[in-house]
Amino acid sequence: MSNRILMHFISASVLIAFSIAALGCAQQAEFTAECSTISYVAGTWLGTFRCEGNVNCISGNDQFDVHQDLEDLTKVTVEITLSSVGDKGLILEGTLCGNTFTWEATNLGSDEKGEWIFREALNYFNKTSTYTFNDEEYTCIGQGARSPLPSPPPYICPE
Repeated sequence: MSNRILMHFISASVLIAFSIAALGCAQQAEFTAECSTISYVAGTWLGTFRCEGNVNCISGNDQFDVHQDLEDLTKVTVEITLSSVGDKGLILEGTLCGNTFTWEATNLGSDEKGEWIFREALNYFNKTSTYTFNDEEYTCIGQGARSPLPSPPPYICPE
């Protein structure tokens, strides 16, 4: 009789273990499926931005070369190739999941990090980011357009 109880206990334990493992796989599959819709955003982009700190405001425009890893399209690198404020050569690296590119600047001593959300058939994006310069924290907004579409209108700092 005790062998039968032991067998039922072992069977129930194995069933519970498989159920928990399957639940974990299902959650992983949902996460993977969410990011399996990867957008192709490589190319040249034109953008405008405004960054406001406690005291200063900076606005301008940039040109970006966006590169995607052909073996893993979620890996994106952006190089600023033209800049009205001296950011030429700044590299942004991050991950593209769905229509959202989450990034960090990785060179030139920048601590900027942010996000682009692509919209309208992946021809435009909205940008938000933050960074610190000379002990002042800045919050930035911006937008971009895939070249050869016209650059978005400039953001102007308040006088």
